[in-house]
Amino acid sequence: MSSCFSPASGGTLLSSIQMKEPCICAGKLVYLCGLFLGRLCGKFIPRATSAGLIIYKPDGIGDLILATSAIRYILACSDVPVVLFCAKQAAELASSQFPGTTIEALPGLWTQRKGDWKRAMLHVLRRAPTYKGWDLISLRHQPGPLDHAVFHILSPRVSYGVASSPLATRESQGKFRWQFSHSAPYPDEGRPPRELRAHEAVLAEWAECTEIFRLPPPTLEGFSVVESRSLIVFPTTRSPLRNYPLDQLGRIITSLVPRRFEGVILCGSPDERSRLEELKSHLPPTCAVHCRVQIPSDVSEAVRLIASSGAVLAMESAPAHIACALDKPGVFLLGGGHHGFFAPWGNSSYQKWVTHPLPCYNCNWQCQFPEPYCITRIQPFEISEAISQLLAAKG
Repeated sequence: MSSCFSPASGGTLLSSIQMKEPCICAGKLVYLCGLFLGRLCGKFIPRATSAGLIIYKPDGIGDLILATSAIRYILACSDVPVVLFCAKQAAELASSQFPGTTIEALPGLWTQRKGDWKRAMLHVLRRAPTYKGWDLISLRHQPGPLDHAVFHILSPRVSYGVASSPLATRESQGKFRWQFSHSAPYPDEGRPPRELRAHEAVLAEWAECTEIFRLPPPTLEGFSVVESRSLIVFPTTRSPLRNYPLDQLGRIITSLVPRRFEGVILCGSPDERSRLEELKSHLPPTCAVHCRVQIPSDVSEAVRLIASSGAVLAMESAPAHIACALDKPGVFLLGGGHHGFFAPWGNSSYQKWVTHPLPCYNCNWQCQFPEPYCITRIQPFEISEAISQLLAAKG
């Protein structure tokens, strides 16, 4: 049932944490209050004295990487000052990729963590007099009430964005929703990932392009890509729903070291150290001696580690997007929660996505099973074989 396919055939996944009903109701109330206050505050903030352009993309690191080609196109074509509104955790990478561009780092509106919406709103209110009345291009796939509150505060002169995607929550459909001056339809079909197709639709509107508009694949610039005999593994994502079982990952690594790789780096954030150590404990002593746990100090160090590896094994997460943007050989394990929307995207046959197709694909990560079978039922030998095939193709 499982399948292995390259970026040309498509696939995706995005996580969502299920919340209890009382928490959902409280969250809706906070969001609607923020939206109402944002709409009210926007009426009393004076417009900026200068004109410019806002690129709005306060999403995760992987989502920012998917948008790099769109952002570079906007920067190359703009003859006015440009500011990029991005998530705080993606600001470091944004600064390195778009030097000379003003970066406004917002707390993660997309994380829905306690207090983030207050910090984001206060930051926007403080900075609004500088940018109110500028033009705006939104590259978010599903703006929520807080995003609409930001739009009301900034009150752009002209705004561009996509209509709500199939993934949009009901909260984003309220009566206070910001109406874009130029709203492009979210693509129903087409070459995946559909998020890139949505970016192309927005930019075609902005550039007044009447012909077929295509963006190049996402890239990361300024990093030296070298070859090595090491395998780097990122076994953890933000959501447990996207994680592959550690014991099976251990079997995959054991089958590859030292036959295919001289060493293995188990990589993740400081919060993931215990899971990395647990993965290492599943390796036999003859394999564990070639394996080390490493915690990157920042995003740039993580990018450099990936750039210097021989191959990457990861779940669908920021490291997978980084590997594709660097055109590194990699195998990525994808589930079906948002199939076809946000998959790591490259322009090479060196990246493979491995999945276990099920009839319930595109469940919006409301999983009906005891565990996400679209991931956990991928067989270890399929992943090992995909990695071996990549190495053979690369020579």
